[in-house]
Amino acid sequence: TTCPLVGARDAGVYHYRKRIPPLQALPDYFIIHMSADNRFILFVNGTRNGDGPARSDLAHWRYETYDIAKAL
Repeated sequence: TTCPLVGARDAGVYHYRKRIPPLQALPDYFIIHMSADNRFILFVNGTRNGDGPARSDLAHWRYETYDIAKAL
C-alpha cells in the first residue's frame, strides 16, 4: 500500500508531497505523469496545475501527462 498505516481496502483522502531539490537552471520541459484510483488535484509551488485522472477501468489504466516546467 502507499500508506503503511491504512488498510488496503479502506477509503480515505491522502495528500502526497514530492520535494525537488533547487534546480541550477529552469528546464525547457519537465514532464510528469499523474494517476489515481479516484481523483487527484495537482499543485506545483502552490498553484493548481491540473486534475484527473482520465476515465479508466481495470484493463485500461490511464494517466494525465503534464509539463510543469513553467511552474518551477
